[in-house]
Amino acid sequence: MKLTLTDISNRQKAEVLVDSFEGKLVQGVMLSYSFDVELLQKITEFEEMVNSFVIGELLDEITDQLDGYNWQVAGKDWVVFNFQVFELKHISFRIQNTFRTYEQGEL
Repeated sequence: MKLTLTDISNRQKAEVLVDSFEGKLVQGVMLSYSFDVELLQKITEFEEMVNSFVIGELLDEITDQLDGYNWQVAGKDWVVFNFQVFELKHISFRIQNTFRTYEQGEL
């Protein structure tokens, strides 16, 4: 199954092929993306920290910056948080239904 992520202003977009969906955690591969230069730089910084096993405040800061784009899932009343990127293509994120309690399997 595919999900399309967009930021609140619809300037950033990513199409994700979902590998697994368990609870509120979605993991998958980005099939395509159109990010501005600033977001690509943040993702690159994040990826470098993940690859070098950096943890702590710096990692939290980059994650907060990525989450600050207010990602949503197109066609769903879901917001995306805890957005993580691994080697740019492999990502994971958590979802929260904005209007009612989330139930597993609503994809």
